Amino acid sequence: MWLVFKRVLKVMFCIAFGLVCGYGIGTGVHYWLTQSGFILGEWKGAPVVVICEKSTLEDGRLQIALDFWENYGYSHAFFHRDISKLCKKKEIINGFILINDGNVPTGILAQTRRAIVGTELVGAYIVIPNENTRLSKLVEHELGHAFGLGHYDEKGHIMNPVLERALPKFWIP
Repeated sequence: MWLVFKRVLKVMFCIAFGLVCGYGIGTGVHYWLTQSGFILGEWKGAPVVVICEKSTLEDGRLQIALDFWENYGYSHAFFHRDISKLCKKKEIINGFILINDGNVPTGILAQTRRAIVGTELVGAYIVIPNENTRLSKLVEHELGHAFGLGHYDEKGHIMNPVLERALPKFWIP
């Protein structure tokens, strides 16, 4: 439902501002949103989400965060815990969102790196120190980055860069 609503909004925006939407509905809007810095890229196919062996992130906590994004049209193929060498190198792997324990800069609760080719997201690597895996909204926020979203400095938005100002609400600015 949300995906249909989002596409309708994109079409209305194109018409209202006289944008050429090019091939497919909403291309002009996508260009504008990527230029504004909010949508940095999009997955062509649904990524596989992997909780790396050293992470203490609980499956149930990850499922809640994935369900949050699923409600807004951001889907994943499936998730699982890694017990292989997939996470050992701490590198971005095409088609995967890897979640691992690790160090982040002082003053930062977690960090997400993305690989983007053009406007296509091809992989993401999230580092959430184990002491932060239970912080409310943090996993949702970092998955937002992994799904291609940047920060949005609006109180109540899940992508607010200040966790205390973020609520579990999402809208396209």
